[in-house]
Amino acid sequence: MFYSKTTRGFYDSGIHTLIPDDAVEINHDTHAALLAGQAEGKLIVPGPNGMPVLEDHPAPTPEQMIATIAAAVQSHMDLVAKVAGYDDIMSAVTYADEPVVPKFQQDGIAFRAWRSLVWEKCYAILAQTKSGEIEPMSAEQVIAELPPLNLEAI
Repeated sequence: MFYSKTTRGFYDSGIHTLIPDDAVEINHDTHAALLAGQAEGKLIVPGPNGMPVLEDHPAPTPEQMIATIAAAVQSHMDLVAKVAGYDDIMSAVTYADEPVVPKFQQDGIAFRAWRSLVWEKCYAILAQTKSGEIEPMSAEQVIAELPPLNLEAI
């Protein structure tokens, strides 16, 4: 079994006819250990002399964390809207200006107000995190801090 630091791939001489020039030979136990580590969330990267080693994933950048949290919050709002019988939050909000069916209009108004409150809280948490006031939170922790939807309030 071989590992190439250029391609970051494994090559078996019994299968592959072309093996990169920088490939180093590794034994099957090492290969199995590397794959087991990868299955547990580690990265296989070239180490000294091109030998593959396991490494932790790098910490996400602030931009990646914000994008992850924003996507999770959006998905949360869409799920809440779906549970209430709407396609997504955008669909629910469109009913706010539709007076023909009062229940739908009330729901739409409630969803629109809730959406604003959710983003206000989310952005406040992100600002507090950025300023160092609070420790970074996971998307699940942020969602737990968001205001609940109250369809009965309108």
